[in-house]
Amino acid sequence: MSIMATTGLSGMRAICTKLLASRVPHTANVFRSAAARCSLDMRYFRNDAQGTKGTVLHTQRAEIVFPPIPLSDKETHAANDRNQAKDFSRNPTLGMLPFVGAASAAKEPILGETAVWLLSSCVGVGSIKLGLPGVAAQTVFFAPLGAMKEISKKGTTGQLPLLPYSAMAASGYLWMVYGFLNDNAAIWLPNVPALAMGVFYTGMFCKYAPADANWLPGTKGMHVAGIAASCAGVTGIAYALPIENAIFALGSYGTAVVIVMFAGPLSAMKTVIEEKSTQSLPFAMTVATFVNCSLWTVYGTMVISDFFIWFPNAMGLASSIVQLGLFAKFGFHGGEK
Repeated sequence: MSIMATTGLSGMRAICTKLLASRVPHTANVFRSAAARCSLDMRYFRNDAQGTKGTVLHTQRAEIVFPPIPLSDKETHAANDRNQAKDFSRNPTLGMLPFVGAASAAKEPILGETAVWLLSSCVGVGSIKLGLPGVAAQTVFFAPLGAMKEISKKGTTGQLPLLPYSAMAASGYLWMVYGFLNDNAAIWLPNVPALAMGVFYTGMFCKYAPADANWLPGTKGMHVAGIAASCAGVTGIAYALPIENAIFALGSYGTAVVIVMFAGPLSAMKTVIEEKSTQSLPFAMTVATFVNCSLWTVYGTMVISDFFIWFPNAMGLASSIVQLGLFAKFGFHGGEK
C-alpha cells in the first residue's frame, strides 16, 4: 500500500485504518483477528506561498503494525450468520431438504455418555467399533437362516416373498457405502453381513422357488437384476458426485430401499388374512426387526441426528408392529381361528 502524505505516522495510522475498512470490508475479520502490517511511502514536499505542492524534500518508508482488535458482540453475531449462510450454500442436504438439514446440523447427542457409548461404540477393535444397533442388526440378517433350513428341507419356498432378502442385499451394499462416505464404522460395519447374507438368501430362493413363482413379487430374474442394478448405481453415485451430494443421494435412495425391505413381508398380508394363518410370515425375523429398528431409531434421532438413519428405521419399526399384530390375532401358523 503506497500513500502520498504530508502528515506524520499517527496520521498515517488513521488513514490506513480507514483504507482497510473502506477498500477491504470482506476481509476485515482477517485484519482484526491477526496483526496487520502496512507499508507506507511518505513524501515530504515544500509548498510555495500559494500552497502549491513543490519539490520533494524527503521520502521515507514506514512500517505500521496494527495489533489484533477483538470483535464486538454485534460483529461476532454477524460473522456467525455469514458463516452459517456459507455452510447452507455448500451443503446440498441443508439446501434441498431443510428439515433433514436441521436434524443433521444438531451434532450434540441428546443422551448421556454411557448411552451414546452403548449405541455407537461398545463393540469393536481399535477405531472400528459399532454399538448395540449394529449388533441387533445381525439378528435381522441371520434370523432367516431357520427359514432357509426349512426351505432346503421341504425343497420349496412356498408362498414366502423374496423381496425382503433381495432388498437386504441391495440395502446392505448401499449402507456400507453410505457409512464409508460418512466415515462411520457404526454404520458401514454392520452392513457387511447384510450384503453377504442377502446374496445367500436370494440364491436359496433362486434354487428352491417354483419356476413360475410370480408372488415374490415379480420373478426371480427381476430380483437378481435389481440387486445388480442397485449396486452399480450406488457405486456410480459414490464416484461421480461430490461427497456431500453423494451422501444425500444415497441417503434418499437408501430410505426407499429400506422401506421396501421392511414392508416386504406385508406383501403376504392378504394371504394371512384370507387363510387366517401366519405361515407366510417369519416370526423370528419380525421380532428381530422390531428390536433392531427400535435401537436404530433411537441412535439416529438421539446420537447422530441423521434423518436418513432414523426415518427408514421408524418405518421398519411400524412395519414390524403391524406384523406382530397379525401374529397376535392369528397365532403361530394358525388356521383354526
